[in-house]
Amino acid sequence: MSKLSALRSHKLLVTLDHGLASISNAVATALVARSTDADSLGIFSIVFLAYWLCLGLTRAYVQEPLLLFSSAPQQKSTGHHSEYHERAAGAALTLGLAFGALFVIAGLLIPRFAPALIPTGALLPLLLLQDLGRYDRFARSRAGGAVASDALWLVLLLASAPFIDSLWVATWCWAGAGAISTLAFGPGLLLRGARQVGRVSWYREHAPSGGFLSLEFLSLQAIGQTSLWIIAGIGSLATAGVYRTGQVLLAPVRLLTSSLTVALLPELSRARPDVLRAQALRYTALSVAVAVACAASLLLVPDSVGEAAFGQVWADAKQIALILLISSAPASFTQSRVLILKSIRSFKSSFATRLALVPVAIGCLVAGLLLAGGVGAAAGAVVYETVAAFVWARVTSRALERAPHAFAEEGDVTSSAVSAASAEEGL
Repeated sequence: MSKLSALRSHKLLVTLDHGLASISNAVATALVARSTDADSLGIFSIVFLAYWLCLGLTRAYVQEPLLLFSSAPQQKSTGHHSEYHERAAGAALTLGLAFGALFVIAGLLIPRFAPALIPTGALLPLLLLQDLGRYDRFARSRAGGAVASDALWLVLLLASAPFIDSLWVATWCWAGAGAISTLAFGPGLLLRGARQVGRVSWYREHAPSGGFLSLEFLSLQAIGQTSLWIIAGIGSLATAGVYRTGQVLLAPVRLLTSSLTVALLPELSRARPDVLRAQALRYTALSVAVAVACAASLLLVPDSVGEAAFGQVWADAKQIALILLISSAPASFTQSRVLILKSIRSFKSSFATRLALVPVAIGCLVAGLLLAGGVGAAAGAVVYETVAAFVWARVTSRALERAPHAFAEEGDVTSSAVSAASAEEGL
């Protein structure tokens, strides 16, 4: 198989893996919605958001640097490469233990949230290691193992559906399926990573990259996912649950964004500026096409089918999802610019831009929420994403002018040629 064909196969497998992960999240939300009441769905949504924040921080400080730097010259020998991934596993487990303890303590202090917080916290180290294992395989161009791991998680979750009758059981089934997947596909990574738990070498080494990426992620969540906390505080838990369900319905668009980011980032880190722009353009066009297809699918789905899957929240969630899909065009353009900034190691510019836009995003969200509830909050997201796209376009242009791209060295000439060919022939 040629290197270009291998790259295409890798992208397809990464996309398939992210699709399975998105389906698992959607299934978990649907099972809670069908088996519990609106408040329980809101509680699960808030706790899932907290889990997602922990997962995102771990990805920013561990998984993304792993993708960017695992192919660096000093990591190419088998010994260094293995040690590098082992230290990454230790860093992920360390964060999982710390965050998991906070979840359990919070569950003991807030009994109403305990059915979702305690199971998630107890299994969080294994859940974060499962995600690290996926990125470890992506970095090694072995995405098939990641697909198998997420497929097992989904199968186990579906198999547990008949037994779910409460939020407590639903959360144990969702988190337990992920933990079993980790033990089945990553026992070696678990044992090697356990030896590195508590060590700080990874955090010191990746402070310039992981530090800014983590801060940017927090800024992004202040703009995006933490909207659920604002909606729950100003509105209600039920409104937050409906809004979260609307976000779940956008799975195809979110899937494309996350999978292409993971598949393209190592490749783009060795590409020329003109290749970066070409890929960014195709990335945006493909994202918009998927958003249009997703909107058409939502409009064609009979209400009876939607209500069977998500219960009485379907109608409002569908309306919110359709409005949010409008924002996917400017949002995908923004994400393509973020990809460029990461690939040229402009972590500080990316973080500063994200941070500066936080007040704008919160202002748009709160204004829309006060005017028209969950639907208004979705409309506020459209306004924000449109404004943000113009800002990111300017920042990226300046970054490309200010900092010449780091070209591949002699040992990476072939990889760069494959990157260029891949960009020319499309995603």
